[in-house]
Amino acid sequence: MPKSKNQSGEAFSLAAILRDIARRSGLSVYQIAKESGVDQSTLNKFLNGDRNNLRLDVADRLFKFFGLRVTRQPKRRRRQADSSSLRGF
Repeated sequence: MPKSKNQSGEAFSLAAILRDIARRSGLSVYQIAKESGVDQSTLNKFLNGDRNNLRLDVADRLFKFFGLRVTRQPKRRRRQADSSSLRGF
């Protein structure tokens, strides 16, 4: 199954979402770093793709800064086969 992609052509992931939102915000790396409390060098490397991951506390600061919230969707319950649907097998 092919992965969905954002406007930048990156596969959707938390990192891709953060990069996309940061680019579309119109704010400089300096402004985002200063206002979110994230190290400017770390943020710059991440946004440029030189760094593919962030510590959880850093990612959390960026998500809060951009007003994002990560939630987990509940697992779907598998429907149990009805005995009437199994007739003839």
